[in-house]
Amino acid sequence: AAEAGVFDDPFDVVLMDMDMPVMDGMQAVRAIRAGGSKIPVIALTAHAGDDVRARCLAGGFSDYLAKPADRRTLLAAVAAWRPIQEHSDHGTAVLPA
Repeated sequence: AAEAGVFDDPFDVVLMDMDMPVMDGMQAVRAIRAGGSKIPVIALTAHAGDDVRARCLAGGFSDYLAKPADRRTLLAAVAAWRPIQEHSDHGTAVLPA
């Protein structure tokens, strides 16, 4: 995706699996950052722990979630990194119950 210029489109947040077949998440986020993109990229990985989180953040990810992530945690992470919309009354995201 990074090589195909997909980031010319106005995405708010990218959810990136760390274990992909051709290019792993670290390689992909490095390619995204090398292209100058500041888009928030959240790492999704089955490997949990502070050391994994630290490696993801140091590698260019904006945030990290361990899988499986429940719906509320995933929505909260996306809401935290999604730009606040101009039409928002309160400037905060509202999560569905």
